[in-house]
Amino acid sequence: MVIGYDEETGDRIYAPTIYAYSVPELDRKKAEVLDALEKGTYANDKKETIRSWADKWFKTFKASSGIKTKEMYNRLVYSHIIPTLGDIRLRDLKKSDIRFGFIKKRHFFY
Repeated sequence: MVIGYDEETGDRIYAPTIYAYSVPELDRKKAEVLDALEKGTYANDKKETIRSWADKWFKTFKASSGIKTKEMYNRLVYSHIIPTLGDIRLRDLKKSDIRFGFIKKRHFFY
């Protein structure tokens, strides 16, 4: 099923294949994917980096936020997350990348 088109290439974007052991589990997973698609937070592109996804997320998901909220997320995304993790592909991101990336750069969020 086609769920959209790539803005840069015009290629079709297909819905992901979802696996489950039961119908209720399948329905739950389907609802999660549809919710993420609706919010603009779903990423299935195997080549997409943290930088490109975070940029899209900020421009779409935070577009309706208040001024102070936008400033806070802008600072977090563009000053800390993208410089530290921006070149890692989404599918390759691990907990250790996040933990050690920020410890190494001495960026702590409390």
